[in-house]
Amino acid sequence: MPPQFDQLRASGSGVARALPDPIEIAPGPFRPTWESFKRYRCPDWFRDAKFGVWSHWSPQSLSGAGDWCARHMYVESERQARFHRERYGHPSEFGYKDICNLWKAERFDPERLMDLFRRAGARYFVALANHHDNFDNWDSKYQPWNSVSVGPRKDIVGLWRRAAVERGLKFGVSVHNVNSWGWFDPARDSDKEGPKAGVPYDALLTRADGKGKWWEGFDPADLYAPPHRPGPEGDPPPPEFMARWFWRTRDLIDAHRPDLIYFDTYAPRNAWRQFPWFEDYEAAELVACHQVGMMIGAHYYNANRAWNGGALDGVLNLKGVPEEWRSRCVLDIERGGAEGILPDPWQTDTSLGDWHYRENDTYKDARTVIHTLIDTVSKNGTLLVNVVQKGDGTLAGNQEETLEEIGRWLDVNGEAIYGTRPWKIWGEGPTQVEAGYFKETATPYTAEDIRFTTKGDTLYAIALGWPGSGMLRIQSLGKSGENPLSINQVTLLGHAADIEWTRDDVGLSVRLPEERPTPQALALRIR
Repeated sequence: MPPQFDQLRASGSGVARALPDPIEIAPGPFRPTWESFKRYRCPDWFRDAKFGVWSHWSPQSLSGAGDWCARHMYVESERQARFHRERYGHPSEFGYKDICNLWKAERFDPERLMDLFRRAGARYFVALANHHDNFDNWDSKYQPWNSVSVGPRKDIVGLWRRAAVERGLKFGVSVHNVNSWGWFDPARDSDKEGPKAGVPYDALLTRADGKGKWWEGFDPADLYAPPHRPGPEGDPPPPEFMARWFWRTRDLIDAHRPDLIYFDTYAPRNAWRQFPWFEDYEAAELVACHQVGMMIGAHYYNANRAWNGGALDGVLNLKGVPEEWRSRCVLDIERGGAEGILPDPWQTDTSLGDWHYRENDTYKDARTVIHTLIDTVSKNGTLLVNVVQKGDGTLAGNQEETLEEIGRWLDVNGEAIYGTRPWKIWGEGPTQVEAGYFKETATPYTAEDIRFTTKGDTLYAIALGWPGSGMLRIQSLGKSGENPLSINQVTLLGHAADIEWTRDDVGLSVRLPEERPTPQALALRIR
């Protein structure tokens, strides 16, 4: 570490704004314990929504270096470090704090984008409130480094919320900043070789160093976290850091009243240890995060009840939730899925490209998203898809066309998606999804892959392809199968005329019309 490190660490540089004392949660029946949370029930709006859009947008979107660039720009061996130095200069002179100020979001048009998301079929929208970079995207009371005071000079979360609510979408926020205690450890380091070897990066600057500069009055330690010994054996986050996390998140909840909160962190006793790359910065956070996080969860559940006349109508997403606790929040599986039907509602999240804008990136096509949606819904899940915004606020690449195509498919087939529940089995076919986090692949689904959903006395069978022969056979619906039912009518969504079908002991056979209502997948309504 640079020689200034110990001096700064001893100075206690950090929390810039006084915090209320003591920590308080909204009154109500929920307390910060998993036992108390067992009274929670996932609201019907979320179970019915099935499809949401997420804006994972922060100052990191500006440079085009991709996700985690705020951390990796300080790691000499990383691609983002080379990218930053070529475009902006050395991070001892122009660091992430300066990227925050350079981010202006000058073409951000939330109304136009929300219209697009609604046409795409989204029933809820989630805004990034803060990322691991510790920058708040609202008029934050307890974090001076926020989008109203620095950079865009706009309440990003507030603008998103107004646009969503005006269009009838449920509104959510995602919170990632508890990881910031260790995430910026590289920013307090220095080059190991070269002309600036040993010159500290800008995270060790102090408030006094800002005199006469654009950031005069701001403390870099409020952005990068106070200096501390890094790593699993280093300093754990002190109480004031965790109290500040609580009050910042409570401020977000109270100011914007979200219908959903997504926490990018893991419950205890879970599989987080399978990811070794967490251990160098997150291990110390987990215990404190869980304790304070339970208080945030209890506050949110109680506050949401008060907003809704005593009915809890909110969703709290958390990762790695042990099976016995999954009815007490909503499990999120990042870039992954489930092998079969999960008993409690759950969510998978993915992105059309990198999580933050990356130049020359490639993006998922509509077929991939639609197939993921169908498979997820058949297993009692909901799909949240991130759109990739450039720093100016516009969508990168061909994402608008992709969203419009998804919307056209849902216009025809949404009846088989929205408001449905799983059937006795999730489906049939040769293609299987590997369960777990970060198991996402470009799955080559075929016309033999069928997924089932139900609504009332109607069964929907969705084929993830179009059979070349024009004849679709569903083995699970044979007369002598394990799931007997009486079939009176079979129709194809998006096709007005009757279709021919027969049923025998080995399956239901359907003669499809020559013209396809939608090219990505077809849905049969079976009564």
